[in-house]
Amino acid sequence: MRNPSPHSAQDKPPQRKWTKLIAIASVAALTVYLGTRPAIKNLLTWAWHMTHIDEYGMNGMHLEPGREYYFPPSAPYFDYDYFQVKPVDAAEIEQDELIGIGTVRSDQKRDYMYGYRRVRTKYTPRIDTAALRLVRNGDYFLSVDETGRAANLVSIDEAIRLPKYVKVTVYLQKVVEAELVDRVGETHVQFKYWTTTGYRQELVSFDIDEGVRTDHRLCYAEADGRRTPCSDSQKKP
Repeated sequence: MRNPSPHSAQDKPPQRKWTKLIAIASVAALTVYLGTRPAIKNLLTWAWHMTHIDEYGMNGMHLEPGREYYFPPSAPYFDYDYFQVKPVDAAEIEQDELIGIGTVRSDQKRDYMYGYRRVRTKYTPRIDTAALRLVRNGDYFLSVDETGRAANLVSIDEAIRLPKYVKVTVYLQKVVEAELVDRVGETHVQFKYWTTTGYRQELVSFDIDEGVRTDHRLCYAEADGRRTPCSDSQKKP
C-alpha cells in the first residue's frame, strides 16, 4: 500500500509554485520583448484588430460612426463590408483625380459612400490676392461664380465638395500657380445589411456621368451573403 502524499491539493510543494511563477513570468517577458520588435509588434497588432473587427474594421483604425472620412482610390472598392485602407486628410486627397468620401456604422461596416471624378485645367484670369487677403505662402481655394470666375475664399473641405473651384498657390503674395478643378462625374453608394445575420443585404448606387444618371442595385442572400437576384420588391427605386 502506497503512503499518502505528504502534500494536499491546497498545499503544493514550494518548488512547484516557484516553477509555475517562473514559467508565467518568462512567457510574459517573452511576449513583451517580442512586442518591441517592429515586425512582431505589427503582427500582434494586426491579429488583435482582426479579432476585434467590429471595433477596428479591416484597416486597423477605429472610425467614428457617421463621420465623413476621405479615402484614396483602392481596388476592389466594394468587395468588402469594411474599408480596406486608412483614411487620409483633405490636403492629400485633394490632389487626386478621384475623391472618395465615406461613413461607417457603429460596427465599423461601410454605411454610405460617395465619390467624385475631376479634371484640372490651368486658370488664367487675374486673381486679386490683396482683395482676397491671400497674404501667406501656401494653397488657397476659391469658389467659382456663374460666369466661371474665381469668387470667394472657401475651406479645403468645402472646395472638395463643390462642382468646381479654383486652387491657388501663393508665394510672397503673388500667384505662382492657379488651376480650375471641375467635377465631371460622381458616384453614390448606400450599403444595407441583414439584421438577422449581419451579411450585406443590398448595395444601392447611382452614377452621374456628363449629366446622365444611371442607377444600380445588387442583392445578397440572407444566409451567407452571396450575390443573388433581386426580388421584385427590391428592384423598385
